[in-house]
Amino acid sequence: MTSIELETGSPGLPRPGMAASTSLDEGVGKWKTRLVVAVGSVLICALLAEAAVRVYSAVAFPRMMQLEKSLGWQHAADREKSFTNEDGEVHLYVQDEYGQRPLPEALRSASRTTSVLVLGDSFTEAVQVAGDEAFTARLAGADPTLNVINAGVGAYGTVQQYLFLRDRGEAFAPNLVLLVAYENDLTDNFMSCSPRIGPRPRATIEGDEVRIIEDLDDAEFLQFVAPAPFRSFLIKRSYLFYAFNDRVWRRQNYEDFVEKELKLSNAVPVATQKRIFLEMVDRIRDLTEARGARFALALIPSHATVLAGDDPWHAEVAAHAKASGYPFLSLLSTFKDPASGRCYFDKDIHWTRNGHKAAAEALLPFCQEALDRGE
Repeated sequence: MTSIELETGSPGLPRPGMAASTSLDEGVGKWKTRLVVAVGSVLICALLAEAAVRVYSAVAFPRMMQLEKSLGWQHAADREKSFTNEDGEVHLYVQDEYGQRPLPEALRSASRTTSVLVLGDSFTEAVQVAGDEAFTARLAGADPTLNVINAGVGAYGTVQQYLFLRDRGEAFAPNLVLLVAYENDLTDNFMSCSPRIGPRPRATIEGDEVRIIEDLDDAEFLQFVAPAPFRSFLIKRSYLFYAFNDRVWRRQNYEDFVEKELKLSNAVPVATQKRIFLEMVDRIRDLTEARGARFALALIPSHATVLAGDDPWHAEVAAHAKASGYPFLSLLSTFKDPASGRCYFDKDIHWTRNGHKAAAEALLPFCQEALDRGE
């Protein structure tokens, strides 16, 4: 046998160790296959669960809000959902093709030639009462010339209301823009997010100027989102992750959630909050009048303020409005009147049907006078 034969072995025979190497390669291959199958199974299950949650949501629990890149969020178009208020009353809330709550069918008419665009938050949105009980519908019901457009969106601050008016308000051709504000607008205006919804545009003071920051930053919002890979993407795109975050994780971490929200809302001095609010109101007024419409401002008191009987902030805003020359109405005296009945829910901060009725009765002559000033 030659030296070459000694080194290479006989043709057709395995080299020493070849069987063990082949066996190892086959084992690694099997584990890779099992891993791919396992990961694929998890992904398929997740996709099926996502699809199931989306179908269930569309049928039984439609999402009335959708995230939006310029305003933070907005009402989804052509949706409806039943809400149950604190008193156990169930009301159907309908959103039209603009994502707004339309006037009841009986109040829609081409003869309504004077348009009132109402900017506001959840008080104006009014999911707690029926469509014909909301103060916007009551205004239209009391004056057949008024076409009242309800542009209220839950958790909107004055910054978002200004941007809505700037970018979309002109399409409604309002004769009057009525801004209905509540005390939580003071914090909503500077907070970079709504902890329960998502990031939003905000305002800050740089030097001596109030500046609107329109670029959305989800850094602060993510502290209210369950820790997970790609959570910034998932909370915006996945119904399954959104449901887990809202129904499981936040409830299990409720105290921490509240503490973080409180810290965030106290990050700016109250005096700065008030200045930002008044600046945004002035910008809404200036924009409205530049477009040839009238502007008016109404402030909603909290239930605690009504019980206390006074609110210095309302007096401060009243003085500013007088100096600036635009109509202002504090609804405090309206709700202090015992004849108005039970205007607030016991736990929910919002108005009952009595509250909406009282608000409409006070706002009707106020709006009519504001419109008359423009003639």
